[in-house]
Amino acid sequence: MQSGDDIAHIPSKGVLARWLSGPVLLLPLAVLLGGAIYSLSHLSNATAWLEHSDEVRVAIERLRSTILAGETGLRGYLVAGEPLFLEPYRSARGRWATDFEHVRALTTDDVVQQQRLRRLDDLLRQRFQILGETLAAFQSGARGGRLTDFMLQGQALMDEIRSTIDEMEWKEAHLDIARQGTAIRRWQLTMVLFVGGAFASLLLLSSFQLQRRSAEARRQQAESVTRAIDVERHLMQAILGGIEDGITLQDRSGRLIFANASAARTIGFASPEALLAASPAEIMGQFRLFDESGVPYKNYYGMLAFRRLLDTPERVTIATPSPAGVSIR
Repeated sequence: MQSGDDIAHIPSKGVLARWLSGPVLLLPLAVLLGGAIYSLSHLSNATAWLEHSDEVRVAIERLRSTILAGETGLRGYLVAGEPLFLEPYRSARGRWATDFEHVRALTTDDVVQQQRLRRLDDLLRQRFQILGETLAAFQSGARGGRLTDFMLQGQALMDEIRSTIDEMEWKEAHLDIARQGTAIRRWQLTMVLFVGGAFASLLLLSSFQLQRRSAEARRQQAESVTRAIDVERHLMQAILGGIEDGITLQDRSGRLIFANASAARTIGFASPEALLAASPAEIMGQFRLFDESGVPYKNYYGMLAFRRLLDTPERVTIATPSPAGVSIR
């Protein structure tokens, strides 16, 4: 017959299931998800800087267009004498400072660009001053050689302006390429971490399912063992209960766990249930113990002799009723 010890030795979950359970898998999952969130925040930052570079390049190009529009408009007027050509010049003269300040505000984080802008500010002021002087001289009747000095000075300033703007544009283009590479690497790392986190999550869920199935299998096996024990116990009780001889069973601690009807009657109890419910003192009260010469034992020695009788499986005793209870010889 299977016992409680058999249940205790039911195989537990495997090594893989134990490895996949608890903090062992939760820790890398937390690291992956934490890293993914951290990388995602930096991806957003890298994307913002990439957009910032694009915005600076657009602002620089707008400033360049404004300057060239003013230069071209005045030259057209000087060549054709058509007042319509002055509209781009006047528009550029009123707008260049706004475009310039926009570029300055966008590049406050870049010391080199700010240095270039300070030089460009001085060049643009000189250039538009010369353009104004050239226009005033032309409108006063100056032509040909009288405008040459204005044109040469303006050309030298315009070359330096173009060079400075090209330097700024080149710097922003390289920043744009570097920031684009950073954004791409950050995006790749974020995807790797998120995919790893998703895989770890699936692995964790799978391990939980494995543990649940293992626990369910152990529970069913335990129930099966318990049912088998109950069946065997009831079968044993049915067999022993029908025997005419008095039979009792004890567990390892000496506690009485079974008695058939004949044993209960022999000892002096109305039923096996009453015998099993009785205390040791009540059971001992049903006995009178004598030594070999017929002298009754005292209580202490009588109890000792009774316990030695019960603890000695080789000895067979016969219990017979007597008027004062049961005599054991």
